[in-house]
Amino acid sequence: MTASDDPDLLTLTEAAKRLGVHIQTIRAWTREGRIPSYRMGQRYVRVSWSALMEALTPGTQPSGLGDNSDTGGKA
Repeated sequence: MTASDDPDLLTLTEAAKRLGVHIQTIRAWTREGRIPSYRMGQRYVRVSWSALMEALTPGTQPSGLGDNSDTGGKA
């Protein structure tokens, strides 16, 4: 099966909306290798919803989602 056959794949915008984060957060996570991404041609990138959920399980949560450590714990 190829990435284009996977109904689990979302655009970066769809993933950001589902998680309630900015699209730049999703882009950063893919760039940092925290979540896998799939290039669909030259311009289109997709992420797997199940891979996102796996990455967000307790103990493996990417920084930036519900994490105030970069602001000293202040919202």
